[in-house]
Amino acid sequence: MHTVVRRWCSITVFTVTEQAKFIEDVFFNSMIIIQNHATLFRTYSTRQKLLFRIRLSTKVALSTTPPLTASLV
Repeated sequence: MHTVVRRWCSITVFTVTEQAKFIEDVFFNSMIIIQNHATLFRTYSTRQKLLFRIRLSTKVALSTTPPLTASLV
């Protein structure tokens, strides 16, 4: 059994074994990309949460500061 795969405007004919190897390679490479992306996303997400907390704590600090009033002595 052969499968025809169109790639870069040329036709490649794969045997079942070659097709299985191709799928395995694509799957393996995809897993590496997904793992690296997940690590980068966690780093980005952690950084975004940290920046949000800093902004939030700054807003809280500013909102709890008593207003400046002019005092006549």
